[in-house]
Amino acid sequence: MERATLQRAQALYAGLSWRDRWHVRGRAALCPFERVADFVPRAGLIVDLGCGHGLFSHALALDGPERRIVGVELAAHKLAAARVAQSLWERPSPVRFVRGSALANPVAGPCRAILLIDVLYLFPPHHQERVLRASCERLERGGVLVLKTMDERPHWKAALNRMEEWLAVRAVRITLSEGGPFTFRSLAEWESLFRRIGFDPQAVRLDRGYYHPHAVVVGVRR
Repeated sequence: MERATLQRAQALYAGLSWRDRWHVRGRAALCPFERVADFVPRAGLIVDLGCGHGLFSHALALDGPERRIVGVELAAHKLAAARVAQSLWERPSPVRFVRGSALANPVAGPCRAILLIDVLYLFPPHHQERVLRASCERLERGGVLVLKTMDERPHWKAALNRMEEWLAVRAVRITLSEGGPFTFRSLAEWESLFRRIGFDPQAVRLDRGYYHPHAVVVGVRR
């Protein structure tokens, strides 16, 4: 995905409140969406679980018109923002947004890909595994699970990320959570869990040029 495509998606939010625009702009600047997009299939049903304001969902649709995107979000105000942005498409949008969560995915599938972009750290370990198993069941054989996460190394990046997430979730309350402690895993731990569930995994670091320990774990369903 080119940067210009992400900027086109950002432009869909021009009429929203300053707070929503600020949040979308910050996500675009701080998350390597363009690199994550390289792991998303170019066609088929793509489910973006915990899509937030829908920025990545819109960008993926602009980048690959043969994709059918379903964004799933629990927070009502974020879901509303995603739908307002959807209404500004100049052509029929291949994106739709529905209420739900990673634990209650309303899309039965079969899906070509399921995306979890900075979502699973909000859940305890047993719920993380539950989400991954349910996602595996909804994927077609050979389908892809794309987990965007934060690695535990280097330690200074991980510590900074934890501090920012505490502010966003506990203090400012930008993000909904179950209220428990954050759960981060090393890339090796994620790969081991993916294998146990039924994926062939590959972990890739994406943090070069960023002060967050961005990484992606891509699992192909066996």
